[in-house]
Amino acid sequence: MIRVRQRCKECANITFWDSQTLIGNIPHGNLMMSAGILFAGSNPSKTLRVFNGHFTGIKGTGCIQQSAEFGGSRRRRSSNELSSSNAMELEGLKRGLQFFAGQNLQVNSLVTDRHRSISKYMREDQSEVDHRYDVCHIAKGTCKKIDKLGKKKTCAAAGAWAKSVSNHLYWVAASTPDGDGDVMLAKWLSVANHIQDVHQHASDLFPRCVH
Repeated sequence: MIRVRQRCKECANITFWDSQTLIGNIPHGNLMMSAGILFAGSNPSKTLRVFNGHFTGIKGTGCIQQSAEFGGSRRRRSSNELSSSNAMELEGLKRGLQFFAGQNLQVNSLVTDRHRSISKYMREDQSEVDHRYDVCHIAKGTCKKIDKLGKKKTCAAAGAWAKSVSNHLYWVAASTPDGDGDVMLAKWLSVANHIQDVHQHASDLFPRCVH
């Protein structure tokens, strides 16, 4: 979702425009897309791969080109100009932010996956932007680690908790709309007690489960 902040030069009045309406704190389009995939009986993973392929815009012969559109202006850069797909993503981000700056649009917050090069760039060169990670990627990585742990003979029971721990991670993000990192950390760490059927916690920020 894109949020545009507009400031009138005459009266200094500030208004906001969102590319999607919100239901609670969830973008309407995101909810409708998820419902559409579910009700159509589609496979979510395959559907998302189709979307990723569509928006990436793979074209050309002999080399791969990745394109991104911002306000109708298309930018392309051949993969043979860059060392890896991660480098292409970083370059795309840089160009996107440069485009917004050129249009006098201020980026207040940005959500990405956890690529280290992007994290480093945002931390060192775009420190004024509130950079956050997509909970989907964090949950996916956490599930993989728990599934791997569950394959060990002495930790077989851990695998059964992968989905619940993933759901807990989503809940931590969804239930803390102000993004308070300390509160989110306290909620996340409570899962260690929760799986032991202990619902009182030592943290003052999250002393007990809400269920």
